Amino acid sequence: MLDHFSIFTLGGSVLWEYEWNALVGSPINALVEQCLIEQRAAKGTKKQFSYTSQSVSYTLKWAQNNDLGLVFVAVHRSVLSVPYVEELLKRVRNRFEYVFSDSAREYPEFSE
Repeated sequence: MLDHFSIFTLGGSVLWEYEWNALVGSPINALVEQCLIEQRAAKGTKKQFSYTSQSVSYTLKWAQNNDLGLVFVAVHRSVLSVPYVEELLKRVRNRFEYVFSDSAREYPEFSE
């Protein structure tokens, strides 16, 4: 079961997020700092990041669309196996590509 799902721009604006369970610590911030900013995840590698805080471990999986400047992140506890995460990320990314491909990085359905 997922704990959190976020869609944000490469500039840092959160377009959408939903939290099923409150996250302990700041796994999204750690992902941004350690993987996205430092570009540790090379192209072609599995986009997965592990985060531990106060005896809770999370696995973060993400997909990017550099043309639209978007990052899609799914967070779940590391002790759980969530087999549908990659497919969910792929489908959400593809849907955004389809709906917003001509919008020149403007997302009118989302408020600030």
